[in-house]
Amino acid sequence: MVFTKDDMISIPANTNVSGTIASNINSADQRFYLEFSLKRRYEDVDEKWDSDEHFTGNTFDFNIPTGLPVNFYPVVEIDMTGTGGNGFHFPQRNFVLPSAGGVFQLKVEDRPVLISPPDKATGIDTNTVFSFSSGLNNGIYRIEIDNGYTYDLYTTQTSFDLKFLNKCGIDLSNKYLSWTVYCRGYNSGGLDYYLNPDSPDIDFLNMGCGSEWSFWTKYFFFGFQIKT
Repeated sequence: MVFTKDDMISIPANTNVSGTIASNINSADQRFYLEFSLKRRYEDVDEKWDSDEHFTGNTFDFNIPTGLPVNFYPVVEIDMTGTGGNGFHFPQRNFVLPSAGGVFQLKVEDRPVLISPPDKATGIDTNTVFSFSSGLNNGIYRIEIDNGYTYDLYTTQTSFDLKFLNKCGIDLSNKYLSWTVYCRGYNSGGLDYYLNPDSPDIDFLNMGCGSEWSFWTKYFFFGFQIKT
């Protein structure tokens, strides 16, 4: 194969992205990474490139290329490992920044906190209200309920009950389950907008609460006795 001069691409120009990261979350281990995403809907993890560049402390300063034939966004990813709860890896916060560069002050919001029912609660039924703190304003939450199978509920509210499982015909009578909460993003475009895979403009957030609580359901969970 013969290459001509027009086939050769010179090293692109670059611009600077820098700033500081603030967080109130106590973390045993905190790491920052630089990644690149093809669009602002960053949870499309198959449409990003990882970088080996990482940062120490709470500041970052790096150059990114400009004038490339594809549009992209630099992403500063923050990973924190907590020592509380069940030793969860929490939270992961990804800031999608303009490809034009600039100076930024990034704030890691407080994570959600489980409130009720208390850990290891018994006698739970479909009328029991589960609640948690918002962690940040204007959030979309993923409620994860597990009993060997994982059931997810996406909502903009900070409380819920188990009727959504009842409507799906899932029998949780006399079962031991666990639940936790993740803040997944912002609802400025609405929940339907967030769940639509074609919605292009969503900054990704995976803010785990850092705790997993358990509970026992009533035997007459759906109002009838299960034969054994």
